[in-house]
Amino acid sequence: MFTTPTVVGDGLFVGSCSGVIYTFDRESGAVRWRYDTSQDAGPAQFHGDPAVAGDVVFTGSDGAEPSHFYAFRASTGDLLWKSELDVIESDVLHAAGLLVGRSFSGDLVALDARTGERRWRVRAEESRCGRRPHAPAVHGDVVVTPLGDRTITGVGLRDGAVRWRREVGCASSAVTVWRDAAYVGLGGARGKVLRLEPDTGELLAELSLGELQVHDSLVPVGDVLVAVVGEAVVAGLEPSLASIRWQHRSEGGVRVSSPRPLAYGRLALVGDSRGRLLALRSEDGSVAWSELVEGTVRGLGAHGDVVYVGTLGGRVYAYRPATPP
Repeated sequence: MFTTPTVVGDGLFVGSCSGVIYTFDRESGAVRWRYDTSQDAGPAQFHGDPAVAGDVVFTGSDGAEPSHFYAFRASTGDLLWKSELDVIESDVLHAAGLLVGRSFSGDLVALDARTGERRWRVRAEESRCGRRPHAPAVHGDVVVTPLGDRTITGVGLRDGAVRWRREVGCASSAVTVWRDAAYVGLGGARGKVLRLEPDTGELLAELSLGELQVHDSLVPVGDVLVAVVGEAVVAGLEPSLASIRWQHRSEGGVRVSSPRPLAYGRLALVGDSRGRLLALRSEDGSVAWSELVEGTVRGLGAHGDVVYVGTLGGRVYAYRPATPP
C-alpha cells in the first residue's frame, strides 16, 4: 500500500494497490467493510491520500480503464456516488464544497463534493513531471499547484480562474502552505526548495539542496519543515529557507521508504526499507525512539497517541509509543 492510513471516526480507511478499499476498526483491526473496485472496471490502484468531510471519505483511483472517483459513507461503507469524469491521481483536497486534485495528465480538477460532477478544470500547458502528479494546496481562496512540467500556478478555488503563473522548473514535491507561505521542492541536476507568496506567486526565498531533491512532501513539524531528500536522508529546513537545520542519514544502504514524514507532536516519524519506524526530534534530527515492524514501511498515519503503519506487503500496524506526542 502507498496511501496514508486515514482515521475517520472510529474507523481506519485504507486504499490498497490490489484495488480493494478497506475500513478497519481502529481499536481491534477487524474489517468493518470493504469495496472491490474490480466490479467497476479494475482492479484499480490507490496512490493519492483521501479527503474527509465528517463521515464521508473521498478518494480517487488510477490504473484501471476507466478509473473512478468515489465518495463513501465511512461508518457504513455505503457508496454515495462514483464518477468516471476524471482520474485524480494526487492527494485530494476538500475545501468550499469542492474536491480538488490533479489528474493523470497533470490537469487541476475540481469536483462537486455532493454529486461528483466536475465544476472546473485547468489544463496543464505541458506534460507533468515525474511518475505521479504532485498535490496542490489551498491558501484562502487560492489553490497553489504545480501545473505542467515547469510552472507553479495560483488558481481561484471557486471559479478555476488562473490568478498567477511562475515558471520555476520541475516540481519534485507537493505544495505545502504554512505560515502564509507556499513551499515546493524542485528537481533536476540541483535540487531546490522555494518559498512563494501564495496570493501572488512572488518568490520570497529559495534554498539549494545540491545533488539532493525533496521527495513527495514538505511537512511542518515543530518549527521546521521536514522532508525526505535523496534516497537515505531526512532533513529539517528552517521556515525562512535560510539553511538546513539538520540532516539524518540512513547507513548501510538502507533507504527512507516512507515518502512523506508524519508530524507526531514535535517528532517527525519516518520509515525505512528495513522495517524500522523512526521518531526524529524536530529540534536536531536525533532519534527519540524506534520500532521494528515486518515489511518495508510506506504509509504513516496517526490519531491521538496511536500511530498507524502501512507496509508495501499490505500489512497494517497500530502502534502506541511509550512516549506520547
